Amino acid sequence: MKRRAAYLRKLYLATAMIFFAATAGGCANYPWSFSRTLTMDNEISREQLVVHSDFDNAEQRRLFDQLAGMRPEILGTLALPASSDPVHVYLFGDEARYSKYTTAKYPDMPERRAFFVSEEDGLKVFAYSGEYVVEDLRHEVTHGYLHSIAPKIPLWLDEGLAEYFETADHRNPPHIEQLTSRLMQGGWRPNLARLESLTAVGDMEQIDYAESWAWVHFLLNTSEARVNLLQAHLRAIRADGSDRPLAEQLKQLGPRPEEELMAYLMTMAPRP
Repeated sequence: MKRRAAYLRKLYLATAMIFFAATAGGCANYPWSFSRTLTMDNEISREQLVVHSDFDNAEQRRLFDQLAGMRPEILGTLALPASSDPVHVYLFGDEARYSKYTTAKYPDMPERRAFFVSEEDGLKVFAYSGEYVVEDLRHEVTHGYLHSIAPKIPLWLDEGLAEYFETADHRNPPHIEQLTSRLMQGGWRPNLARLESLTAVGDMEQIDYAESWAWVHFLLNTSEARVNLLQAHLRAIRADGSDRPLAEQLKQLGPRPEEELMAYLMTMAPRP
């Protein structure tokens, strides 16, 4: 259920971003004010991150420290420059209050625990305090940090990096189990070129998110050359929106990257 809910959140991300941009300011008929003027009792800020919440406790402050601490990790890992564009996080104390606001503000969005939107007036994350709030916010805030620097980041890489930084150790047991079991059954083979061809979130299936995570994990943890390649790719995207396929560039480091990824995944396979 947890992974299914996360999948639904991701499935509608791109649709939401388009819808929100087209309808910003058109919510006069709803009982809540425009999110730009949404006020909450508590606000904490550090560098880019601004967290608004309708509650305050020690757990929330620890979560804020974790989210703020992700910024230097992401920038350092990917060799990206810092952005001053704020990422606003609206954190509700419970699901009822969160649902009341988000269903009124974004009525065409299905129910989900958290989401990121890029609108004309800024980058925003909406979530509520619950069992999966740490995972959810790590994922969505990663989108915010990335889009503040490289708004034209390809879909697969945007999701792969968000999945990667979703956990502190960057491992994702459900993805590992799904991919390795499919490999052993002979029912799946990685294909980065196919992933790069996907431009709409609705075209992505759960295994595509898993594969996106796997490629990012592979690139960032196997060799310095692959790390440098990914960093250079991101710099090109940031500079001019470069769409030169990474799959082609990766073959310069070895003719069979897909086989290397499969072998790498099997080293992480659950042991019987």
